[in-house]
Amino acid sequence: FTATVSPTTPLPTGAAGPTGTVTFTISGNGPALTAPVDPATRQASVSVSTLTAGTHTITATYSGDTNFTGSTTSTTQTVDKAATSTTVTTTPSPSVYGQAVTVTATVTPTAPLPTGAAGPTGTVTFTISDDGPALTAPVDPATGQAAVSLDTLSVGSHSVTAAYSGDANFTLSTAAGVTETVGKAATDTTLTALPNPSTYGQSVTFTATVSPTTPLPTGAAGPTGTVTFTIDGTPNTVALIGNQATYTIGGLTVGNHTVVATYDGDTNFTGSTSTTLTQVVEKINTTMTAVPGSIVRVGGGYRIPVLTGVLVNTSTRAGIPGKSVTFTVTVAGVTTILGSAITTTGGAATLTNVPVPPNLRSARSYTATFAGDALYTAASATAPLTFTG
Repeated sequence: FTATVSPTTPLPTGAAGPTGTVTFTISGNGPALTAPVDPATRQASVSVSTLTAGTHTITATYSGDTNFTGSTTSTTQTVDKAATSTTVTTTPSPSVYGQAVTVTATVTPTAPLPTGAAGPTGTVTFTISDDGPALTAPVDPATGQAAVSLDTLSVGSHSVTAAYSGDANFTLSTAAGVTETVGKAATDTTLTALPNPSTYGQSVTFTATVSPTTPLPTGAAGPTGTVTFTIDGTPNTVALIGNQATYTIGGLTVGNHTVVATYDGDTNFTGSTSTTLTQVVEKINTTMTAVPGSIVRVGGGYRIPVLTGVLVNTSTRAGIPGKSVTFTVTVAGVTTILGSAITTTGGAATLTNVPVPPNLRSARSYTATFAGDALYTAASATAPLTFTG
């Protein structure tokens, strides 16, 4: 601002002009500013770079000097808002479902500000297509930035725009939209079996647990869809509930079975496959019990009235029918088969009226033996033979 101090009547040639100072008072702009009058030009000037937007009244008051009286004048100065530009960025880009994405808007005056001038304040409104209501964040005047964090963006491409609201000194501006691409989140599938090993006829439950490879934010939906359990090449598909799927089977044959669980993926998560699990199905354990018997004289020979072996399931104690039990005696280190019988419903196999050769009449025990088969383990038991003469 420049104030010119002029005598109200012309001065004669060679007369000194006004000296002294001019005080500038600017409404809404802090303390007054004082500058000396240049007697050659009769002017005093000050420079102000921090005027706020709006209309300001500027009053210039000449102090007077030894030869000139003081005087005052006023004018107005209109200051327009400074123009701004806004840009928006997303980090990381691209991202995956459940990953936090920081959206940052930077508000910049289109013309450089003088040192010490306050930067833009106010707010930025972020709009993300297809992802709920707009979000608003304050502008930091030190950096000119406003930011929000998003961790619930759905899978797909989202247009992100940022609109600066403007403030008392700066105009509003809107950023050109950027695209944030959100991919499916990776998963990991683990497989367990219970029990393992199992026995023939026992039900086995396979459980697949599907977990995102990185933790999800609070409230984010977890994996959905289905899991396929493939047992020896045969697929069986069940629903994923929570983060688990279970499949129970009771007809596995004796031997080793390969099992794999495959999560099929959904809108937000990729599929994944477990490592191969080996399910071991063992034979049913059996227990044999032999009932004490006797050798008796009949006429001129010897006989055993009854030989009995009882074959049961070791775990359930239930009799096992339809199995062949062999009865033997051992004398002088030599084992002789007396005969065999088939177990009944209760698991008992019985030989009756068994002839005993003279060389075996000294036997004082016998053995009942089940040799085992594809489903049952072998078992044997020995019981005493009493010689009654």
